Amino acid sequence: MNNKVSTITKRILCVCMVVILLYGVCGCTAPSEERAEIDTEDSQENEIPQDSSSDIVEKDSDSRTENPEVNESIPDSAEEMVGEDDSYVLSEEEKKVLLAYAEYLRKFYEECPYETDGIKYDLVFIDSDNIPELAIIPSAAHAFGVIICVYNDGNVVETGEFGSFGKCRFNPYENLIFSTHMGQGEEESFFYRIEGTESVELLALHRTPQYEGLQYIGESYEVDGTAVSEEVYKQVCEEWDWEELNVWGYDDAIFVNYYDMYRELCKHFSFLKEQGRIEQDDSCLEEWKQAYLNYLEEDNYADACTYSLIYVDDDNIPEMVIDTGFEAGGCRFLTFHDHVLDVWQSARLNVTYIERGNLICNSDGNMGYYYDNIYTIQDGKWVYVDGGVWGDGPDGVQIGENGDYDYLEFFYWTGEEPWNRGEYWFGEEITEEEYEARLNAIYPMKQSMYPQKYYILDEIKSMLRTGDVASAKHRYELIVKDVTWKEAETLCHEKGGYLATITSHEEYERLQEQMISEHKEDITFFVGATNERVEGTPFGYRWLEPGIKYGYYMLDLSNALFRFWLEGEPSYTGFTESGVEVSEDYVVLFYRGKDGRCYLNDVPNDILEAAPSYAGRVGYICEYE
Repeated sequence: MNNKVSTITKRILCVCMVVILLYGVCGCTAPSEERAEIDTEDSQENEIPQDSSSDIVEKDSDSRTENPEVNESIPDSAEEMVGEDDSYVLSEEEKKVLLAYAEYLRKFYEECPYETDGIKYDLVFIDSDNIPELAIIPSAAHAFGVIICVYNDGNVVETGEFGSFGKCRFNPYENLIFSTHMGQGEEESFFYRIEGTESVELLALHRTPQYEGLQYIGESYEVDGTAVSEEVYKQVCEEWDWEELNVWGYDDAIFVNYYDMYRELCKHFSFLKEQGRIEQDDSCLEEWKQAYLNYLEEDNYADACTYSLIYVDDDNIPEMVIDTGFEAGGCRFLTFHDHVLDVWQSARLNVTYIERGNLICNSDGNMGYYYDNIYTIQDGKWVYVDGGVWGDGPDGVQIGENGDYDYLEFFYWTGEEPWNRGEYWFGEEITEEEYEARLNAIYPMKQSMYPQKYYILDEIKSMLRTGDVASAKHRYELIVKDVTWKEAETLCHEKGGYLATITSHEEYERLQEQMISEHKEDITFFVGATNERVEGTPFGYRWLEPGIKYGYYMLDLSNALFRFWLEGEPSYTGFTESGVEVSEDYVVLFYRGKDGRCYLNDVPNDILEAAPSYAGRVGYICEYE
């Protein structure tokens, strides 16, 4: 199929084909059991009846789609769509792009010759820049694909129409579109990328059934117009792997609101920015935020760490703590002063600080030797202050008079960072009492604290960019219904959401507050976490966050994600009310009145099968972005 054929011409051709089909002129289709097993998901899962194209009829000059949001009056130009409310946080360039798209959508509606089931649109990000592409989908019928338009120097240019049934495939910012068309057993598939205002074909795949008379005898295959064997065809399909691209289409898009199109586009674009779905242009952020984000972008293992913002010195720029989650990796502390970022690496994980007292202390050790090393920020740099070492005597651990282990056999005040000498320098030997006195004189231990709130990578990025967590604008529905965890998961998907994932302390608090305000403290709610194993996943509970393959593992990111569990949980197994041991692979959120807070607990898929007394007190939480 030539991707450059105009939209209107394609519509006319498609309607003619539909008329022919309705008169019964059609060929034979190959038996499904004899076909090569390389059907696309679009053709397998998105197939709709052939008469769906009858939804396309010529449009009356005065007709309007039945979309209830459509205003009767359509403006003469996009400029008329601009209302007094200009409160969305957008740059002037972004406003120009959205105004041009609003004008294009208005004209598209006026010139579209067919009434469909409601024109839809969305702002999508296909190529690598942060200027959105405009996707228009007139219908979910077979004859319609996704029309992709780009903004170029004040103009909107249609690059082509991709896919069918109002769907195609792409991943944000990867600049790769997969388009497939099927009819009478024949399948054409294409890969494209956007270059400027054009779509460039990268690969063409063609599969055609072969017949002798009416007898199906097999299929022929072509790659870029060249006949190939079935084996080569399958190999090419595996190399390009269209299944790695996300399906996007009519069901994901938004009905056009003709009169308020510009305002609707501004609102939607602002929403996408708030949700972190747009790769952020950090140039408008405060310099320290840019510096922290740049550091995270350059860290290949950033998604395996947890993060906290604390105030060590007394300025208004917080320090960032990066906890690697394993002792050998330790922690990194970032501070920013006078346009310069400075990083300090701890020895192992145990670090405390005195808030706004400009002191941190790395107190850790192993194998009988321990240390307390104190640091401060001086002229924008981390500087060693003082410290000491202590540990077992030469004969190892001793048993005291009361039968207790006595680890503290020697104490040395080093007076400088020990490993700076190239050897482990012990310094001046002192008593335990002298050691404690010196340490507390410099670093009052009673005033020290650990970072109180940790975030996973996506959340700390959101905090730096927006001042709030990524889920700040999400909506939650607490539904009371006796269902299983798997039924709850399906029901949330059917509602357009997903079982709630709690990936920050702020999100946990919002859910707790909503549970209390709705007087549902006696309900046990399923949430979106499981220990159910799939191929390639390690043991442990994970939050099934949409868009994150396998989800977020609570054990790996325990500082941020493991703090909401009931004491002693997860247990991974439990007992039914009749005393039978069962596996517990799913998670609930419940409120414990005596503690005044919510907890996570693991349970079986079917709570009522294990504990019939919970009838009427089971529910689930759906999350909507």
